[in-house]
Amino acid sequence: WLVAFIGAATMAASVAVEGDAVAEPVIMTVLGPVPPADVSAVSGPALCREWLVNDQKDLLQQATATSGAKQEDGTVGLVELASVMRSRRWPLASLHNLHLSHEDVLAELAGPLKRRALGARSCLVVASTPRAFWNPVSSSDYSSRLRALAREVGDTLVLVVGTAPAPGQLAGEEGLAAEVSRLVSDLRVGFEGSADTEGGEKVRPGFIGELQLWDPLTGPPAPHERLALLACAEAQHASGAALVLSGAVSEDVMAVLSEGGADLTRCAFFDVPPTSPVSAARLVDAGAFLGFCPPGGSADVAWQDYPGRRPWRTEEAFVDALSSGPSGRTLLGSGLRFRTDLSAFGGPGICYAPDLLAAVSAGVGLGPAIPPCSHDLRQAAVNFLQYAWKPPPPPEKIIHTIECHWCGARKPEGDHFSKFTFDYCSPKCLSNHRKAAYEPDKNGR
Repeated sequence: WLVAFIGAATMAASVAVEGDAVAEPVIMTVLGPVPPADVSAVSGPALCREWLVNDQKDLLQQATATSGAKQEDGTVGLVELASVMRSRRWPLASLHNLHLSHEDVLAELAGPLKRRALGARSCLVVASTPRAFWNPVSSSDYSSRLRALAREVGDTLVLVVGTAPAPGQLAGEEGLAAEVSRLVSDLRVGFEGSADTEGGEKVRPGFIGELQLWDPLTGPPAPHERLALLACAEAQHASGAALVLSGAVSEDVMAVLSEGGADLTRCAFFDVPPTSPVSAARLVDAGAFLGFCPPGGSADVAWQDYPGRRPWRTEEAFVDALSSGPSGRTLLGSGLRFRTDLSAFGGPGICYAPDLLAAVSAGVGLGPAIPPCSHDLRQAAVNFLQYAWKPPPPPEKIIHTIECHWCGARKPEGDHFSKFTFDYCSPKCLSNHRKAAYEPDKNGR
């Protein structure tokens, strides 16, 4: 099986030359680099956008008094099978619905996904949670938690995580330069502080994003939103890694991407609505990838609007949009986000998108008017995620030396000889100093 957060164009020559060394393309996972051919051979589909282990508490909004989304005691209700429809109608009214814990995600990945992946060699899942919703918020803790997930699920899971600017912290040119350097360092070396206690390797992200774009209807972006996108564009230009964006695309977005030197053929735009100022067709003409996620639970029945809401409200509209995506540059995701998306809480689960497409291909469910999807979603994902990552040079070996008290020669620490408080390069110097009754050496020491 393969679940991946993926997007953007096949890398030009897929090979980068740095000095005399040639870097072969890889897909960077939380457990290390994987050859693209190994992922291409996976028999399952590619799911490219899953908000794993997230905390969206800042989006909490109280429901209206007549909604029934609150219990009589005034507390926000839990997401339970008996209240799934209530939670789907008011997705932001319950803190319980706005939090996917490590245990929730493990149950989803090790349950439905792993059972369906038994016939495949492995499964690739891309964790595209926007950084504002990381849980925990620390990059080292978040990435280490995802690595633990990959190990707990086992060899049927290949997990990829992204990196992005910390929300709301960018200010000025100095802050921009520092953020670009940090993003490039994350990709090349790994998240700071994420070293494995067993092997010493840091967790490395495999792409930049997900970055949610600002709403064009609200006017120009806030300064920190513009700088965050510019930092991602410059980091993408410097590293060659994939960049994942979501939402409506404005002319301001295109201007910032151009200013930062972003390669649009290495960018994936998810869930671009028909009302976007920059149309999906224009993005396709520029060589970008398009990503699609279905509405949760067969149809979007929410009475409450929220950021990042899918532009298609029904399965029919989703499949129709997906089928019209660009050949070789169309990406798929089930879009896990809320607890109501999980199988354990009455949701469709992480297998929802591929199951839906399989039903359409079999002529089941949506009727003959909806054409089956003919895209090779898995290969498109592989082409987007791979890039020519070059391992960082090994750290220089530091050799500590000790100066011989008698002759002044230097000896590697650990290979020297000691007597009282004196250090010697050889037994001969120690013996000569002893014969001199440990008098000061020829240098008067």
